[in-house]
Amino acid sequence: MKKIILIILFLSINLLAINVLILNSYQETFSWTKVQSNEITQGLQKIKNKKINIYVEFMDTKIFRLTPKRETNLLQYYQNKYDKISFDIIFTTDDNALNFIRKYKNISLFKNAKVFFSGVNDISLQKTLDKNVYAGIFEVKDPFANLSLAKHAVKDLKTFYLVSDDTLSGRKEMQLYKNKLDKFRNINYVYLNNKNIDDILEKLNNYDKNSVMMLLTFTSFVRGDEHISYKEAISLLSDKYKNPMLIHSDTYINLDSTNIIGGNCTDAKEQGLLSSFKAKQYLGGSKMDDIGFLLYGGNKTYFNVKNLNKFGLSVDDFNVKNPVLIGKSNTFYQIYKKWIFLFATLVILIFTFMFVLGKKNLALKKALENFELLAETSFGAIIIYDKHKKVKYANQRVYELTKYSKDEILNHDVFKLIYPDDLDMVKKNIKIENTKQYDARIMKKNKSFLYSLLRGKDIIFNGENMRIVTAIDITERKIQEQKIEEINTSLKQKIKDALTENTQQLRLLQQQSKLASMGEMIGAIAHQWRQPLNALNINIQNLDDDFEDGLIDKVFIDNFISKNSKIINFMSRTIDDFRNFYRVDKVKKDFYIKKAIKDVLNIQAVQIRKHNIKITLNGNDELIKGYESEFKQVILNLINNAKDVVIENNIKNPTIIIEIFKNRLLIKDNGGGIPNDVLNRIFEPYFTTKDQGKGTGLGLYMSKMIIEDNMHGKLSVWNENDWTVFEIITQS
Repeated sequence: MKKIILIILFLSINLLAINVLILNSYQETFSWTKVQSNEITQGLQKIKNKKINIYVEFMDTKIFRLTPKRETNLLQYYQNKYDKISFDIIFTTDDNALNFIRKYKNISLFKNAKVFFSGVNDISLQKTLDKNVYAGIFEVKDPFANLSLAKHAVKDLKTFYLVSDDTLSGRKEMQLYKNKLDKFRNINYVYLNNKNIDDILEKLNNYDKNSVMMLLTFTSFVRGDEHISYKEAISLLSDKYKNPMLIHSDTYINLDSTNIIGGNCTDAKEQGLLSSFKAKQYLGGSKMDDIGFLLYGGNKTYFNVKNLNKFGLSVDDFNVKNPVLIGKSNTFYQIYKKWIFLFATLVILIFTFMFVLGKKNLALKKALENFELLAETSFGAIIIYDKHKKVKYANQRVYELTKYSKDEILNHDVFKLIYPDDLDMVKKNIKIENTKQYDARIMKKNKSFLYSLLRGKDIIFNGENMRIVTAIDITERKIQEQKIEEINTSLKQKIKDALTENTQQLRLLQQQSKLASMGEMIGAIAHQWRQPLNALNINIQNLDDDFEDGLIDKVFIDNFISKNSKIINFMSRTIDDFRNFYRVDKVKKDFYIKKAIKDVLNIQAVQIRKHNIKITLNGNDELIKGYESEFKQVILNLINNAKDVVIENNIKNPTIIIEIFKNRLLIKDNGGGIPNDVLNRIFEPYFTTKDQGKGTGLGLYMSKMIIEDNMHGKLSVWNENDWTVFEIITQS
């Protein structure tokens, strides 16, 4: 049974394995390709919890160009070799491999694979590649950085030679440099792009002595009809051209017998690393279009220190931060610098340890003496006991408080000093390594107790695990606290009684305010009723004359009833408005602020018209939450105050303006403003600016309480020139 399970497990793992193809454009011996491919392989091998099968192929397109026939042969070769495999992920290094996969992506071997590329020069592909399938690193050279290095290498730089082997990559890089460097016209740029190296060497016969050479691509040169290695190509160029050479590929920096001093280089290792990291993101669940493309795949500035010295140059001449240095001369110190540093550090640490240990022993002895001195002079009691709860040290204060002798405490159970009712609490606290202060009672020898404040901490004492406990006598404080508690209980009752009395007084004030408002309302009703009552009286008095004149008939009676019913209905509505106005709201509810104000204005309409007061109401109707009838009482108080002020001050064009801004309400009058010496007192109870007998001083006080205490809003007032402005802010 176990064998079957293992077989099933093995098959499951292999069926779920991820098949990865690393397709390289060039041959395995090509340094750039080798570093890049190895970095991808190592990155994949570090991915945990994934079974990954890795297959590596080299297209060798530096030697064998990709003709249609060679493409067909390669494709047939891969299909035959991997006929049982469908790849999940494909890595491509450099342009040719990527273009090959793009061309044949729809064949079954490649169809389901996600493609991760590196070392690609064709930046235009970022606009055409499907981001759901492709992700990777474009190889972007930095012509400006290399031109800057050239200017530092030759101070009076006049000519910049750019050399390439006329490959596809070389032509693209040549065009890149032309596009970028065309802005700097003060230097002569000589572009030498030829597959035959002898043609380039011939053109360098009379090279400019104030020049630097930039090697773009040089791995596909031929001599006659035969391909030559890049090492031979650079060696031939260095024999002919004796000035500094720059390069933008890190794998060629350290070649022997060359004039290469360095360059701002694309880094093969960094590109391979970044490419494998993007694949790891995909395998971790990230979407391909979120992984995307990277334009600058880790360019770094490299210097060959040995070749710099050949031209009398140093790294400091180039003003470059954190360059990578190659070919440094290795002195004994440089070779073994790390070990020398480690050895020196170890020696210093040993001497330091010995010194500190000696100092520590002296300090420990002194600290113990100081501890005993401090403990004996401490105001609090100090006890140290071991893991068996036996007392090993007690200062003099312990004996003073408990009245025990030393023989009765040392090496005795520490719990004999704890009052029995508090023993469980103390045992619970000593389990905590560093206990916060807590109250407990200490048992004295005569079986009485004293209140104390305890605190404990686990310590190392004389090399053993022990616990130190400090105790401060708080008996007097406890007695005072009990007295204070009794006083507090008495005060609480007095406060409760005072609150009850104040509540009753507040209700009385509210009733007084409402009665005052009712008096004003009754006056308003009297004004409302005076005209209709007069009309009813006249109609009734004229009834006798109309009868004598023979005018009374069925039509007359109907008209008489209709006309007088309208008068009576008007008076009835006035009573309803008055009754609704003073209805008690016990529950907060939503109501419209503008409608509530209009209800108040309807009741006051007659008195306002009587005194020719112009009143305007502006703003939208806003919904607020509160006690509608109490809110109306506030509006009535503020409008009545404004009306009284403009009448008393004989204002020519008396005006009241009411403006609504969401949960903010302004009530303004042009009555001349409130004197500054009383402005801050108008909300005080029983304070009034009116003549004696004309005001109670409760209206504004109760208005403020209603808005701020009952409705949790705010009521305030200020002057603007000759205008008084009341502001109400409510909860929306």
